[in-house]
Amino acid sequence: VYNEGDTLNYIRFILEGQISVLKATKVVWIGHTNEFLGLSSYFNLNDFYGNSAITASKVEIIKIKKEDFERALAESKSLSSSIIASLLQRIKYTTENTADSKKMIKKRSMGFY
Repeated sequence: VYNEGDTLNYIRFILEGQISVLKATKVVWIGHTNEFLGLSSYFNLNDFYGNSAITASKVEIIKIKKEDFERALAESKSLSSSIIASLLQRIKYTTENTADSKKMIKKRSMGFY
């Protein structure tokens, strides 16, 4: 879909399917139907993607020009609220997975694995 370091010209929206988002080679998030891709890079005010996105199966995506996305955010409170809720859910997901990873590493280092 896009590679880490590519210019961020578009926000993508998943109409159907599932997309894996990777940082280096590690999956950090999985996007599903009716979710946006590229939000973290956009809201970090980067002009490039800070991760990569790949498909594992058939997917249908629309590309939204960054300028059109900005205009839609400015004009629609419900879209803005939906985006904020999505980002908060992703932060929760990342935090939970990071905590789980740390627990597994600790168990392994203590010889429990």
